[in-house]
Order: sequence, then C-alpha cells, then structure tokens
Amino acid sequence: MESTTQKTPLHLWVTGGLALVLFGWGAAFGIAGLVDGTYTDSMDLAWTSGLTFGVLGAVTLILHRRWAMFLFAMVAVIGLTSLGFLVSPQSPTSPSLPIVGLNGFMLMAFGIGFFAYARSMARSGVLR
Repeated sequence: MESTTQKTPLHLWVTGGLALVLFGWGAAFGIAGLVDGTYTDSMDLAWTSGLTFGVLGAVTLILHRRWAMFLFAMVAVIGLTSLGFLVSPQSPTSPSLPIVGLNGFMLMAFGIGFFAYARSMARSGVLR
C-alpha cells in the first residue's frame, strides 16, 4: 500500500525557524518597549504589530498552514506603510524617523521574501 503523506522538506523547518527567531526577537523587544512605556508612538505600535504578524506567520509556516502567506503579506504591507518615514525630515521631537523608515524597509523586504517562500510551498502542496 502506497503512503499519500508528503515528507516535510528540511528547508521548510529551517526557514520557519529562521523566521521565528528573526521576528520573535524583534516582537519581544517591541512588546517589552510598549509595556514599560519606552515606546509610545503609533509607529512603534505598527512596527511591533508587523513583527507579531511575522511570528504568527512563522508559526503557521512550521504548522504547514496556508495562512502563513496572508500573515507574511501583512508584514510586508505594514513595512510598506512606514517607508514614507525614510524621506521625512528629522525634527527635534522625532529625530529617528529615518531609522523607523529603514525598519519598515526591512519589514517589507522580509515580509515579501517569506510570503514568496510560503506561496511557493503552498503551490507545491506542502502547506495545507
């Protein structure tokens, strides 16, 4: 009798683990900043929510769920919305706006990359 289950490729575990570490570290740092009051900006909240979507995407990728595509797309969209801060002039009240824009660029790039990977895995039948 032939088995119909497909063995999980090793690269899925590696990619999921890498995404979990990458987004998990940033989300933990961001949530800690929101809890202790260090971060009060709405942009900090958006950045932390983008990282949290990344953690959820990594977990769903490891669990072989197609939801990973949607969650990584949300990471990319949140990163895209903060790209405008790259060209914002610095002000005395917000001297780190270009840094926020750079973080948004990284969120967008990683979100698009992990989205493309999850889409590829969904097309090949690894994600359910």
